[in-house]
Amino acid sequence: IIRVVDYYVGIPTCFVIGILDKFLNVFRKSVVTANPEKILLIKTWGMGNIVLMLPTMKAVREKYPDAQIYFFSLKNNRDILEGNPYMDSFFSLDMDGLRIFISSVIENIRLLRKENIDCILDFDQFARFTALLSFVIGIGKRRIGFDTRGQGKRYVFTDLVDYNNTQHMSKTFYDLARVIGIAEEDYQSVKVPYSGDDLFFVNGFLKTHGIDTQKDILIGIHIGCGPNFPNRRWSCEKYAQLADRMIEEFNVKVYFTGTRSETDIVQNTISLMDNKAVDASGRLSIKQMAVIIEESDIFFSSDTGPLHIASAMGTTVVGFFGPNTPLLYGPLGDKNIVYYKGLPCSPCITNYNAKKSDCQDPICITSIEVDEVYDDVVKRILSENLKR
Repeated sequence: IIRVVDYYVGIPTCFVIGILDKFLNVFRKSVVTANPEKILLIKTWGMGNIVLMLPTMKAVREKYPDAQIYFFSLKNNRDILEGNPYMDSFFSLDMDGLRIFISSVIENIRLLRKENIDCILDFDQFARFTALLSFVIGIGKRRIGFDTRGQGKRYVFTDLVDYNNTQHMSKTFYDLARVIGIAEEDYQSVKVPYSGDDLFFVNGFLKTHGIDTQKDILIGIHIGCGPNFPNRRWSCEKYAQLADRMIEEFNVKVYFTGTRSETDIVQNTISLMDNKAVDASGRLSIKQMAVIIEESDIFFSSDTGPLHIASAMGTTVVGFFGPNTPLLYGPLGDKNIVYYKGLPCSPCITNYNAKKSDCQDPICITSIEVDEVYDDVVKRILSENLKR
C-alpha cells in the first residue's frame, strides 16, 4: 500500500511542488552553500544500502570535519547507524502502524526544520516520500537527489544526479556526494563499525559453541532475504546439502544468521542436515553479525544486507543473484564468487520498478545447483586458500 500511494500520489505531488518551488526561487537568494555547516543524509529502506553508503558517509565527514552531519532513516536501521563515527545525530521514522507513522513524520519534520539544515542529500533511488520530505525540511535550501527514470522525484531537488544503472550502487551513492565537492579518487571501502563489547560477545558466542577461529574453518550462511521478493532466496534444501558436504569433506564449522522472523527457515534448514550447525538467527545485532562475519572464512548469502556486510568486512563472499543483478549489488573484490545466470528476464527487480516482481517461477535462482557451487568452493577456496 505504501508503495502504491508513494507512486500514484507522490509523482503528481512532486511535480506540483516542484513547479511552485521554481516559481518562488525567482524571488530567493542562491541556495548553494560553499561550506555547509549542517548536512542531512537520507536513506530509508534497505539496511544493505546503508552499508553501501559507508564510503560516502566517510568521505563527507572527511570533507567537512566541522559540519554537523545528520542521518534520517527507518527505526529498523538504528542498529547499523548508532555509534557511526561519520555522523553526529540519527533521526528515525517509526512505521509501526499508520497513526504512529504520521505522528513520526510530523515530529521528524519539526525537529529537522528546527536544525536549519544547509544541505540535504537524498540517497533513496525511487521513493517520492523522501524527496518530498527533503523539500519540506529544506525549503529554500540545497536539496540533492537522483534523477531516476520514470520515478518523478526530479522536480523537488535543486541539484540532480543521473541515476547510473550500469555501475555498482556504492559508486552511485558516491556520485551523489560529489555534488558537494567529494573527490572521486577518495572512494575507499569502509568496514561496518563495531565496539569492543560486540567483539567480546561474539567471541563468547563462538566459544560457547565450541568454535575456535584460530583452528577451525568457519563458514557463515544467511538464508533469508527480507520481505522484498522472498523468491530470490536459494532453497533451504540446497543450503542444507551444501553445508553437509563442506562439513563432511573439510570438517568446517557452520553457522546460520538471520533475523528473528527468519528463525523458522534457519531451523528448517538445520533440521534437513545430517550434521550439526549453529543457529545464530535472532541472537546477534547487526554489528555483532559484522564481527562474526569478519571472523569467518567464507560467507554465503543471497543479495541482501548481510552480503554487503560481508563484502565490507573483507570476508570471501559466495553470492546468489537472479532477480537482482550483481553489477549493481554484488560483493566488491576479486576473491568472491557470484552465481548469476543472466537470463533474458533478469533482473526483474530494479530501481526503475520500485523493486517489484510478480515472478512465481524464479528459475534464475532455482537453476543454481549444489554441485556447481560446491565444486567452485572446493576448487577456488577451500582446497587452496584456507587452513585445514
